[in-house]
Amino acid sequence: MRKYGWLFLFGMTSQLCAQSVTTVVGYSVDSATQAFVFNTKTQTELNVSGNTTVERKFTFTNGEWADVSQETFEYSDSGLLVERVQTQWDGADWVNVSSQLYRYNSEGQEEVLTKQTWGEDGWQETWKMVILYTEGRVSSREQQNFDSVYGWVNSVREELSYREDGLQTVLSLFVWQNETWSLSSRTTSVFDASGNLLEELVDVNAGGVWQTFQKIVRTYTAANQVDTYEEAFWNGSEWVPSTRSQNTFDEQYRVVLTMFESYDDAGWAWMWKDEYDYQDLTSGLKLAVTPLHDFYLANNYPNPFNPSTEIRFHLAASSHVTLTVYNNLGKKVAVLANDFFASGLHTVSFVAMDLAAGNYFYRIEAGDFTDVKKMVLLK
Repeated sequence: MRKYGWLFLFGMTSQLCAQSVTTVVGYSVDSATQAFVFNTKTQTELNVSGNTTVERKFTFTNGEWADVSQETFEYSDSGLLVERVQTQWDGADWVNVSSQLYRYNSEGQEEVLTKQTWGEDGWQETWKMVILYTEGRVSSREQQNFDSVYGWVNSVREELSYREDGLQTVLSLFVWQNETWSLSSRTTSVFDASGNLLEELVDVNAGGVWQTFQKIVRTYTAANQVDTYEEAFWNGSEWVPSTRSQNTFDEQYRVVLTMFESYDDAGWAWMWKDEYDYQDLTSGLKLAVTPLHDFYLANNYPNPFNPSTEIRFHLAASSHVTLTVYNNLGKKVAVLANDFFASGLHTVSFVAMDLAAGNYFYRIEAGDFTDVKKMVLLK
């Protein structure tokens, strides 16, 4: 696979222009001691306009932080995001992985998002999202996947409904089946008087019969910031908790700590926490607040492993998920998931019976969310 040093130089240039840096350190729970152990770090650099220019991810291994992946962001003169490129560190250089291209209409509204992946023949289009508007509001989003034989093929479609004040009330999800759009699920949203999203109720279409599936509840601080976030699933008779998180803010209303818990038969248990640090590189610049991590990819467990391990990920909304494993040279060795998943916490097993010992990387794509983590296979 060819490596491109210019991407690294582009990132360095962005760093020199950075006005502020937000660092998020992720801690997982050690299964043996139940203590929090830090293992991931994300550094986000913003320019004077508050736009993200570089997002760099690290993992803690062998007593030090090591590069995993990096995203660079390019903007138009008017401040619109036009491209984001993700690269992966292979131990010696940054290697292209994927890119997203953004196209806007004359009103400055995003109308086409195109996803590309890097291969032996260069950039190749994999899917695109076409966005339509009615009276200035998004009315539908339609995803098409690129097939080398058939070209662009319909995949999923979202249709949105609004109340008079412009707040979205219903999102209907359709999937392309048997040459027609089939209604799969609908999400109904409830807001408070301040316009804060309080509750999302997800119903699924099971053979023409609507069934209650999931509920997401948020609470807010007096400053209208998300305080708690909790998910539950309907088992036919009652709501069963799944995951929840809680934010802590500083005096400048910035998130400084997010705690994540998961629920099982034994009750609630700590799963993850994120600690935030804000560094102002200029005087008097107000730093942007990092949003709550509704999407995330956890470290696999056990790690190192032989021959099997489990990978957990969390989705804030129903999404098409691709979970892929690469070797240290960037070659794809396994596809663990390529399907639609409901929002919530999911676990996927990886069995590496036929692979050689060494370092491997697993990468998730879920809508606009992407992340890469490292795992070690022992033999």
